[in-house]
Amino acid sequence: MNRHRYLARTLLIAVAVIVAYFPLAKLYHLWFTSEYSSYYVTSLLASEIHNGDSVDEVATHFASQRFLTASEIDVMKDIPDTFGGTERPMEDGDTYYCFSTYSGESIFAQFRDGRLVGLPNECYEDLPLLAEINGFSLPNPIFRFGFWPLYLIGIICIWLFLVSRCWIRRPGSSGQSLAV
Repeated sequence: MNRHRYLARTLLIAVAVIVAYFPLAKLYHLWFTSEYSSYYVTSLLASEIHNGDSVDEVATHFASQRFLTASEIDVMKDIPDTFGGTERPMEDGDTYYCFSTYSGESIFAQFRDGRLVGLPNECYEDLPLLAEINGFSLPNPIFRFGFWPLYLIGIICIWLFLVSRCWIRRPGSSGQSLAV
């Protein structure tokens, strides 16, 4: 009977740990995008956002989106492409959006027939170099992989605690340690 009570308690704790992941992951994401917003946006451009993505697919990574006004589009036409040194190829019917993070970091994106065009992902791949050139801070290596490494470390610690309690003091025992 005591063994079943221990298993039920362990199962309850495991479910609570798993359920706690979702709000903690959201809080971590909010903190990370505000603390390292330039790194976050640059890493999105390097690996998560690609030519051919829809407006909705790009919007899932940002806090807000809006259409660009005609005057903003006119200004964009006069800006040479940062990477190619040529004018931006714009066609009639292209739509332009501004996507912003919670901290105000923004990107301007061009869509043709509902799909993203003109994004050179390879230009954003060297994040440390871009951080040095643009003067934004890099997060510690463990933070660069999202919330799951921290969460995994927490789960392992909780599991070790539960296992150690099981082996050190079994239900119904005199409470003496098994270790010599």
